[in-house]
Amino acid sequence: MRELVSNANDAIQKAKIMAAQDTSYLWDETDFAITLQTDEDKSILTIIDNWVWMSSKDVQSHIWTIAKSGTKSFLEAMKQVKKDEKEKIWSDLIGQFGIGFYSAFMVAERIELETKAVWEDAVLRTSEWKWDYTITDSKKTTRWTEIRLYLNEESKEFASPSRIKWLVRKHSNYVPVPVMMMEDAKTDKDGKPTDEKRELEQVNAMQSLRTKHKKDVTAEDYKDFYQSLTFDNNDPLDVLHVHTEWVLSYKTLLFVPQKQNPFAMMQWWDNQQEYWPDLYVQNVLILEKCKELLPIWLRFVKWVVETNDLSLNVSREILQNSALMTKLQASLVKEVLKSLARKKKKEPEAFLEFHQNYGRILKEWIHYDFANKEKIAETVLFYSMNQKKYISLDDYIAANTDTKVEDKKDDKKDDKKIDKKDWSDSEDTPANFLYYLPWTSIQELENSPYIEQFKKYGTDVLLMIDPIDEYVVSGLQEYKGRKFKAASEQDVQLGDKEEQAKADKEIKKQTNEHKDFLAFVKKTVWEDVLEDVTLTTTLQDALAVVVTKEWQPSAQMQKIMKSMWQAMPAAKKTLQINASHPLAIKMMDTYKQDTSSDSVKDMAMYLYEQAVMLEWWEIKDLTLFIKRVNQLLK
Repeated sequence: MRELVSNANDAIQKAKIMAAQDTSYLWDETDFAITLQTDEDKSILTIIDNWVWMSSKDVQSHIWTIAKSGTKSFLEAMKQVKKDEKEKIWSDLIGQFGIGFYSAFMVAERIELETKAVWEDAVLRTSEWKWDYTITDSKKTTRWTEIRLYLNEESKEFASPSRIKWLVRKHSNYVPVPVMMMEDAKTDKDGKPTDEKRELEQVNAMQSLRTKHKKDVTAEDYKDFYQSLTFDNNDPLDVLHVHTEWVLSYKTLLFVPQKQNPFAMMQWWDNQQEYWPDLYVQNVLILEKCKELLPIWLRFVKWVVETNDLSLNVSREILQNSALMTKLQASLVKEVLKSLARKKKKEPEAFLEFHQNYGRILKEWIHYDFANKEKIAETVLFYSMNQKKYISLDDYIAANTDTKVEDKKDDKKDDKKIDKKDWSDSEDTPANFLYYLPWTSIQELENSPYIEQFKKYGTDVLLMIDPIDEYVVSGLQEYKGRKFKAASEQDVQLGDKEEQAKADKEIKKQTNEHKDFLAFVKKTVWEDVLEDVTLTTTLQDALAVVVTKEWQPSAQMQKIMKSMWQAMPAAKKTLQINASHPLAIKMMDTYKQDTSSDSVKDMAMYLYEQAVMLEWWEIKDLTLFIKRVNQLLK
């Protein structure tokens, strides 16, 4: 149906071009249409067009010559026609390969083509499925072409009017010519057919919203169409209505949803499903859900892309290796990214709702689309510890360009602003990092010991509670010249250089004083799980924490991998003990008095296990841990 309707459309468009040169060509014909007729009793499907017709010579030349297209020949012959006479009609010609007629033999065992050209006698061409044919004179007097398909046994369904209407609306809904069929039989209130006369009705829409100029389409038009398309009763976040006529020629009408659509979200998480836009060429549907148009991470974007730079007979295999499709996809991705960036800036509340529903899909891009990963990163949001809301990475950088630190000289507490430019001689300064911390929930994160020093110095931390966030960070590693750094890493130290030097001096002194105790803790806990045991001044209220090396997976990541039956190799961590905590001081004094008692060993294990629990990781024996706590309390 797609091929034969396209052929009929081309016949009409050719007649318009011919009439532009010779006004007498059409005689008194003014109405043009493609008419489809069905006969369910005899299993016959008929296609009629009422404009360009063929002579006996034309039928022999074009109908049974493989890959010779009447449209293509016509295009070559018409190159001399004045541009202003053919420009609009020219773009409506579809076929170029001459194989559309052959497709009818997929459903028909016999095909009759009856036609009468202008000032020529009518001819009847009859062909059987064996591919032999005869051409005879016809008594036809009407000036149009009629093709009758005598359907084979397996294809009788195509004699059904409802089936044909569905096919036309699916594949040829936007062919720029009316496609007419007899309206359904009228019924009375009891549902019984009446003798009321039926009329021809148009079954195709002819013009899609995408072919109209944006100024001619209202927001209500977009909304109504989007809702009819997706069954989503909400407004879309944005509409990408783009006409491009430059290196690439294409038209798009794409919708980016805002709210969750339960009808679709049930399946969107399955990457094997196909949700991509439909691909049209010359108003004809070529491929539904064309995954070559957009990457899988944009699978929530819906509807249609049209280009005239492809042929009608392109296959999915050809598309997969097409340089044109690669360029087209890159252009569409760029348009979507521009749309998201614009919405994030101008409609932050709407964008936040979109991000809550689709942000996880967005974040997939960063790992897979290397060329666009920084542009993609501009669109994703994370929760800010300081601002108490979701912000972008650019927002984080803007808010943390000037970092407040306390200047404790002469015991005065004056706020001093230190711009990142003042630290340009060193890479290890707070302004050169994007600090983050993966966790299970925002509430638990805000009480985490890992952010105690960040609160002290007013340095922001991005609290990452989405399981995919750590993948995002590992995929980016840095953003606009600033490295990502986990707040749980062992070498995180804030404050100015003078304060850091003072703290380092104090820690070195205490480490020398209690080095035996630190070695005892490491040996007691098991050296195979601890890289080192150190003292620190960065903690405020916590007794001890376990910290990681750079890019070492967090406890949350290990849990995720374990839940997926992909256990990660155990990585040694460092146990940091708060040098100023009263309990830690008491433990170190106790160890000096008795280095071998069971209570000292219990203290060492308690230090480690409570730190592991603060990391939200699991300890091996919870019962034994409780016994140790009770003994220490006693």
